[in-house]
Amino acid sequence: SLVCSPGCGGKLFVSTSLDDRSMLWDTRDEKPALAMGETGHANCASWSTSNQISLGRDDGVIEIRDVRQPHCHLISFPAHSLCVTRAAFNHSRPSILASVGEDGRLHVQSLSEKSTPLLHLDMHTDFARGLAWASETSILTCGLDGKLLQSEV
Repeated sequence: SLVCSPGCGGKLFVSTSLDDRSMLWDTRDEKPALAMGETGHANCASWSTSNQISLGRDDGVIEIRDVRQPHCHLISFPAHSLCVTRAAFNHSRPSILASVGEDGRLHVQSLSEKSTPLLHLDMHTDFARGLAWASETSILTCGLDGKLLQSEV
């Protein structure tokens, strides 16, 4: 997975890879790559409108990190019973993160209220792979079951 920072004009981004490394890249630096330390096996990353990124892992856990201190995670929480395949911050409300996973579920979490998910739905009968915020309160998901579904938060 590779995602750019929304505010750095393509000069700052995060990558995850099969070798269990998550990297912070800044093409303005002489040594652009910085390993983010222990992240488990992160499959996907997303960037909020602030300095926060999410890393979705094989074990269904999502970690939130601040790119100014990429070795430390701020929050982690179990979102799925299987691998997280995609996550996206709500650009209107950056403290809201949605994710989908191989368990076919949609999970929406408020990062300011860590205990209870805002939404946790069985959406797809096969792996869920795609996710996009259609509006401040509407989420689109797609999966290997061939369905494109819309949910309201």
